[in-house]
Amino acid sequence: AGTSGVVAVPRFGARRVVYVNGVKAWSGTRFLRARGIETADQDGTYIYFRGVVPGNRTFTWRTKR
Repeated sequence: AGTSGVVAVPRFGARRVVYVNGVKAWSGTRFLRARGIETADQDGTYIYFRGVVPGNRTFTWRTKR
């Protein structure tokens, strides 16, 4: 109870658009929304999805040009 985690998506030097279960959650610069995830931020290496509650999710991404 009360458990949450962090998922880090690698940037590989590029700006990414990230989808969680097929829904856009990261625009390339900011967190939009995702069920079961509180917030997200980035640094030069990763995009961090924080406050991720237990459950099954699929994270996919593409490079934003």
